[in-house]
Amino acid sequence: MKTGVARRARLRARARSGDAQACFELACDLGSRAPVRLREAAEWGRRAARRGHAEAQYELGRCYDEGWGVPPSGTRAVFWWRRAAAGGSTRALAQLGWAHATGRGLRKNRAEANRLYRLAAARGDELAMHNLGVVYRFGLGVKPSVRRALAWFEKAAERGDADAPREIRDLARDLGLARDARILRWIRRAAEKGDAPSQVDLGVALFEGRGMRRDRGEALRWYRRAARQGDRHAWHNLGQMYRRGHVVRQSWPRAVACFRRAGLKDHADSIGWLVTYYGGGTGARPDRRMRAVWLRRAEAAARRGEERMCRILGDLYGGKNGHGPDPARAVQWLRRGSAQDDADCLMMLGIHCFNGAGVRQDRRRAARLYRRAADLGNARAPYLLGLCYRDGDGVRRDGRRARAWFTLAARRGEADARRALKAL
Repeated sequence: MKTGVARRARLRARARSGDAQACFELACDLGSRAPVRLREAAEWGRRAARRGHAEAQYELGRCYDEGWGVPPSGTRAVFWWRRAAAGGSTRALAQLGWAHATGRGLRKNRAEANRLYRLAAARGDELAMHNLGVVYRFGLGVKPSVRRALAWFEKAAERGDADAPREIRDLARDLGLARDARILRWIRRAAEKGDAPSQVDLGVALFEGRGMRRDRGEALRWYRRAARQGDRHAWHNLGQMYRRGHVVRQSWPRAVACFRRAGLKDHADSIGWLVTYYGGGTGARPDRRMRAVWLRRAEAAARRGEERMCRILGDLYGGKNGHGPDPARAVQWLRRGSAQDDADCLMMLGIHCFNGAGVRQDRRRAARLYRRAADLGNARAPYLLGLCYRDGDGVRRDGRRARAWFTLAARRGEADARRALKAL
């Protein structure tokens, strides 16, 4: 404590003599050590910036951008970032690109933002590399390119950007690239830094042997690390391991406890399992009160917009082919999920329309729903649409189209589609 006070006093003495570096160090000290004095830190940072200290100019721009110790001002932030960039700060170039991309302090201009990002990235700035990954991922002013987005995220991660490994993980999850050993290397790096979703993804890859040697004991360790951070997917996966006895001794009480922890965080599959469990569907003694509690929780989550929960409620009420305990209520939840373009809900709603379960039978509409679900990536919908074309249900009979849809479903892993192709 005394050492910190003495250091600050020495810095203050040097700063008063006009030393720009001392002004900057004092500003950093005042802004990071208790007691934090943001206003005074900003004032000393301004003194260093006026004396031409490029790093101080960049930090002062951030102060104006975030409102740390000074009134927020995008225009003032841009002013100091321009001066910092003129003094050789690559990070300031990246921030100027961000200002052009968002229109904060500058006129919105995607092309100019991307030019500045490239310029900063060429000088080795990891933030600019990260931003270029985002630009190519979402097509912000350029043609979308997964390959280029991954390349820029990898460069940013290699330069030490903390968020890039998580971006790589998200991109891999969205596009089904998690089997790639190169991607798993970055997922492991993010997991080792404590990112809970990456720890879960790494655990899944180890458990299933995707892109690396199968090691369920190590998978269990990663799940436990993520669960300690409160990750609901980790709790669900731990529940599955205790339920099935993978690596650990099989224990239904522990499995239920894990599923409850995940369910309290609105994990859809865990809540669905608990409703089935307390309903006696797994051989356990039925408990109507607890089943009603979890069913109400499922419906509350579905009303908040959890489309996966809508699918699970459709399955609970409608059953496999729509002939469950309450098909009409199943249709109600499936319609809610379909309005959010959930592929599974669209496919299941199509089954209800095809069979006339809980809704008026309309096989033409069922075929349209199958088509929408297939376009959104559902694996079974192309098979069901192929059956429609094969049998002439809701569409004109067409063997060529039936074969095309069966082939697509088979590529997505649908076993029934492979059998249908052999029959054709």
